Amino acid sequence: MIAAFLTIVPLPRLRPRNMRSTSPRFPYGLRSAIRLVRAGSLCAILLSTAFAGSGPYISLETPHFEIRYTSIDRKTALYLEKGVERVAAEVTEKTGLTPPSRTIVLLTPDLGHFRDALPRESNVPYWADGLAVPSLNLIVLKSPRILPNADPLEIFVHEYVHILLGKQSGGEKIPTWLNEGLAIYLSGEWGWSRSIYMTRAVLSDKVIPLRKLEKGFPSDIEAARTAYAQSYYVIAFLRKNFGVKGLHEFIRFYQRGFGFENALHRATGLRFEELEDRWERFIKLRFSVLPLLTSSGTLWFVMVLLFLLAYRRKRKRTRALIDEWDKEEMLEKGE
Repeated sequence: MIAAFLTIVPLPRLRPRNMRSTSPRFPYGLRSAIRLVRAGSLCAILLSTAFAGSGPYISLETPHFEIRYTSIDRKTALYLEKGVERVAAEVTEKTGLTPPSRTIVLLTPDLGHFRDALPRESNVPYWADGLAVPSLNLIVLKSPRILPNADPLEIFVHEYVHILLGKQSGGEKIPTWLNEGLAIYLSGEWGWSRSIYMTRAVLSDKVIPLRKLEKGFPSDIEAARTAYAQSYYVIAFLRKNFGVKGLHEFIRFYQRGFGFENALHRATGLRFEELEDRWERFIKLRFSVLPLLTSSGTLWFVMVLLFLLAYRRKRKRTRALIDEWDKEEMLEKGE
C-alpha cells in the first residue's frame, strides 16, 4: 500500500519548473495573429525584466561582507545587511572554522546576471539557489524575485558554510555529501521535505552509495534531492551518535589538515566503510520500520500534509515580506 501511495501522490517541488500550455485550435489567420501578439508580449516582458535589473551594482558594507546588488533588490540587500554578521558568527561558533576577513555577496536580479556571475569552469544546475566560490571569497545569490519562496538569508548561510569549508580543505577535495550535508544542517533548510525524500528513497530502495556522492551530485533534480537529503542525514547520524562535541572534533581535525577519512577516524573511531554501514542501518530503521508497522499510508500522508502546510506558510510569509518592501519603496518614492 505504501508503494502504491508513493506512485500516486506527487512530491511537492521546491524549485520552479518549465510549464507548457496548449490552446484550442483556431482558423489559420486568427491563430497567426494570436501567435504574433503572444510573441510581442513575451518580448516586452523579457525587455522590461532585463532593463529593470540591468542597472549598475551598488554596494553595502558590513565589517566582514560587501553586498553588491542592483536597485531593484535594495530591500533584499538591506535585509541581508542586517543579518549576515549575526548568522555568520553563529556558523563560525558552531563549526570552529576560521572565517575569511572579507566575503563578497553578489545578489543577482535575474537568471541572465546569475549565469554571467558564475566562473566559467563552474557547472551549476539551473535549479541552484546560489553558488559559493571559496577561492574568490564570493557568494552569488538569486534575487527573491526569481525565488519568491526562499529566504535569502537562509541561502546565504548555506553558501557561507561552503566558503568556510573550502578555505580549510588545504587543497583536498571535500566530499560533496559532507560539504552539502554540513551546509544544510547549519542553515536549517528544507525541514519536512528531508524526511519525505529520505523515506521515499529508503522504501523504493533508491538510496545512493555515499562513494558516488563524493565528487558531485546527480544532474537530475529528483536524484539530486535524494542526495541532499542523504547528506543531511549523515551529519544528523554523526551528531546523534557522537554529539555536538564529536562533530566539532571531526571538523577541528579536518581543519588541521588530517584529511576527511583520518579526521573521521580520529573523532569517531570509525573508518569510512563502518560509517556508511552504520548510517545505512540508521536510515533504514528510521524511515522504514515505523511506516511498515502502521501497515497503511497514514503516516506518509501526514508527512506530506505537514510539509505542504509548512511550505504554504513559508511562501505566504515570504510573499508578505516582499509586498511590505514594495509598499515601503512606494512610500519612499512618494516622499
